Amino acid sequence: MTLLSYTLQVNFYLILFYGLYKVSFDKETFFTLNRFYLLTSVVVSFIIPFITLSLPSQESIQQSLNITINDITQRVDPLKATNINLKNLTLIIYFTGVALSAMIFLYKIIGLNRTIRKMAPNKAFTFFRIKVIDSSIINYNVIDSHEQTHVRQLHSFDVLFFELLAIIFWFNPVIYCYKISVKRVHEYLADRVAANYMGDKKDYALLLLNKALGFSPALSTSFADKSLIESRVYMLYREKSTSQALLKYGLVIPLLAGTILFSSVSHPKSTFAASRVSVNVAPLYPGGLKKFTEYLSKSIKASKVFVKSKDKVQISFIIDTDGSITAATITKGSSQELNNEAIRIIENCPRWRPGFKNGEPVKVQFKINLAYKASKA
Repeated sequence: MTLLSYTLQVNFYLILFYGLYKVSFDKETFFTLNRFYLLTSVVVSFIIPFITLSLPSQESIQQSLNITINDITQRVDPLKATNINLKNLTLIIYFTGVALSAMIFLYKIIGLNRTIRKMAPNKAFTFFRIKVIDSSIINYNVIDSHEQTHVRQLHSFDVLFFELLAIIFWFNPVIYCYKISVKRVHEYLADRVAANYMGDKKDYALLLLNKALGFSPALSTSFADKSLIESRVYMLYREKSTSQALLKYGLVIPLLAGTILFSSVSHPKSTFAASRVSVNVAPLYPGGLKKFTEYLSKSIKASKVFVKSKDKVQISFIIDTDGSITAATITKGSSQELNNEAIRIIENCPRWRPGFKNGEPVKVQFKINLAYKASKA
């Protein structure tokens, strides 16, 4: 699994999990459960790509590999060069976005620090255990109970978590949706406590509206965040969700199962049929089959025996349970010198990752053809 594949999968799962939240859970009053869902769905999205099931494969890896090395001058393939350039351009764009997002985050931190140090009228917000409330503010005790809820329930950790996530995945709009949703849930939780403290939802709603023009610094959990006032008043008056509504959260189970299945299909475990052994996980050369081919190419080009010969050698060998190569045998050979050279090349290659069957390492046999083919002028 490449880094690009992993990143795409994580972002795809984030979109799916957030979509389920928005459609099914967003309007429910299970605020603590919704907060838990938003946080854990992100963590789960990072883990799922590493979870694979042992699925039966319809294809098997070929036992025979034909390796023919051509002695030609290296030339740049225009298409390959374009792919490399596109890859480099993509990386430049991505890391530029990361750098800009990090700078914006740093700017927010600096701005928040200045705001904390400079007292302003009617200001009320928290950042971790720092609680800033203007002592002359009306309904001080009610607002204090609201801000204390943010402190007690560690809401700033959630905010910081999603801010850092937005730096890494700045290109994914759903991350910003996550940020908004988790802030809303924070306010719903704090409003519930403050409204109970005040004793009247209507009076508390009026207090929210009166403070709607207040200042709310970035990264903080602010009592007077204008962008959230409407939804906060709406949820304040919304009837408490019934216990039957909890059943909707069961939709997470099929979605989770589906994403794990998708991850397994995206990275299937191969079935390697060799030496009468059905293998769930095929042996792997360090870096993959492409690296193995490169090793053989380099070794054959450097071999005077292969360079001067026009013959092809077929060699069989076994990847043992510890990844070492054993039983290297010529099945279709040429001269003794060429046969010995082929065995030497195979036996000198690095240790492999062994094949596995039902979680246990097993011996797996390979059979490959080796030849050197000089290019024609």
